[in-house]
Amino acid sequence: MTYVKAPERGDTEPGIHVLLIGVSDYFHLPGGRPRNQFVHGSSFQPLDAPDFSCKAIGEWLDRGGLAHPTLPIKSIEMLGSSISMQGVKIDVPTFANVHAAINRWVALGDASPENLLFFYFCGHGIQRGVGSHSLLCADFGAHPNNPFAHAIDYENFERGMRASGARQQVFLLDACRSAVPDVTDNFFGAGDPVVTRRPPQDMTEVSQAVIWATSSGSEAWARGRKKSIFAEAFIKAFEGGAAQKDILSPMIFAGPDSLKKAMVAWIAANGEVAQEPQFTQPVGQSFPLHEFTDVSVPVFVRCRPSHETINAQFSCWKDNVALRRGHAKRPQNFWRIDLPEGVYTFKAKLDGNVSEQPGLVYPPLHPVFFDV
Repeated sequence: MTYVKAPERGDTEPGIHVLLIGVSDYFHLPGGRPRNQFVHGSSFQPLDAPDFSCKAIGEWLDRGGLAHPTLPIKSIEMLGSSISMQGVKIDVPTFANVHAAINRWVALGDASPENLLFFYFCGHGIQRGVGSHSLLCADFGAHPNNPFAHAIDYENFERGMRASGARQQVFLLDACRSAVPDVTDNFFGAGDPVVTRRPPQDMTEVSQAVIWATSSGSEAWARGRKKSIFAEAFIKAFEGGAAQKDILSPMIFAGPDSLKKAMVAWIAANGEVAQEPQFTQPVGQSFPLHEFTDVSVPVFVRCRPSHETINAQFSCWKDNVALRRGHAKRPQNFWRIDLPEGVYTFKAKLDGNVSEQPGLVYPPLHPVFFDV
């Protein structure tokens, strides 16, 4: 086992228990270490983003990036293909290691109904059909006649978790949701659910929130040797994009639904890929994940047509005072700043002409367009 933050022995106070799994190296698939190559695995592309993504989210959590209104983070366990944290080599995410880590995580959650369980998986995923997904561990394909022996049957894992003692659960699934006919046309099964508890008839006290990195049938993306686009958008959302006001208190918070909206806006505004995270609430009600003390809203400024953006000089004003100046840099082709919620005036200077545009900046994101 490899804990970034180890649970304290004998601690029964409620808190958040985190399990992060990043699978970059698939032993039997293209790009992995050559161990008995799986003959039906040629459709899979090599990955490197899962390690970067897992480490980025783990470090962000460890330094206090998530500020739950009442619960502290009690434990963070991580598995990764080639990750070191705090000088310690992280355990490799083989199915055996993932199975053991999930059981430890479930046991920690069972200690109190007030616990919150947080699960993140980044790696290859397969969609067998609507509502049927497999999350592939590092040794997927080890058994040529039963490759799914080293995969998680996600939907049944999720169902089994509804009997957990922890009443609030978050699942972040940073994986493709596309079919792989070369595999699914040749093999039955979706994997091992790991947790097969039968949920109680009355689940009014259990709440599960699920955020997929992409829409059903689509792929998830990453830049080379960087964290995934989903992981980047997730962390950025907690800077202010996911903020919403609580109607019952003065709290400004992020819940899984507002988090998803902020991530969708962030990815769309960056304009790199056609990837849209999806949110589901399988059981229960919404719940807060993070309380904001400062809200910083991402602002994207560009010209239409977009190729003129690189030639413009932009500025942001409040109460007739210039706050920021800048211009778009390739390859982004937009100017991005972060601002507290409020009313601002944006200006664009292009070919000696100055255009102005006032706007109310508020979450999840504020786009500004100057027509040329």
